[in-house]
Amino acid sequence: MFFKYAIFFCVLLIIVDTNARVKREVSPPVTTSPVAINVEALKKNMEAFKKCIDESLATAVGGVNEQHLQPLFNVIGDNLNRFSRAFEVLTAPKPNDTNA
Repeated sequence: MFFKYAIFFCVLLIIVDTNARVKREVSPPVTTSPVAINVEALKKNMEAFKKCIDESLATAVGGVNEQHLQPLFNVIGDNLNRFSRAFEVLTAPKPNDTNA
């Protein structure tokens, strides 16, 4: 009999405890004061962010030398040579055909 009362008491305690935890506020709290933005802190953080980006880019570019970029320069030079040859061929005066 004691076991039945203990189970009933535990079930009752769980139901009461669950109701206390499930409750929540339906409407969000309304603030009447406008949100204040600290402009000085925002400017300071933006300057720190810009400095960080500049240092990161400088570090990345500092690790690149001319030997790393040489294949890129070769490809650009080859394409410019092809373009200039094609331009010369397309803009060259047509020879007069005197045999006709």
